[in-house]
Amino acid sequence: MFGFLKRAVLKEHMKLVYQNNLAAHFIAIFDPELANVARSQVESLYIFWSPGKEIPNPIAKSVLNTNIRLRRAYDQTAAKYGKSFDEAFKPIMGWDQYFRDHLP
Repeated sequence: MFGFLKRAVLKEHMKLVYQNNLAAHFIAIFDPELANVARSQVESLYIFWSPGKEIPNPIAKSVLNTNIRLRRAYDQTAAKYGKSFDEAFKPIMGWDQYFRDHLP
């Protein structure tokens, strides 16, 4: 069970970082300050983190908070009527393939 939970945490961390990176580019038109925060956060993460590794808890909380802020900003745009946040900011190949490619 522990291995399953750890894998779920790794997937969630990977998903948050991926979504924040993509969403930051879209949100930049509507909220440049939030986009800069998200981009800086992702760039800082990639100094010590790579997909498939766990993010330390305080940093993971910050990434989650940024994701929540990006979701709220996205929901203020007309794009929300076409696709949900989760639909708009996912890998082209889908999450399953992304995880297969990036998890050990």
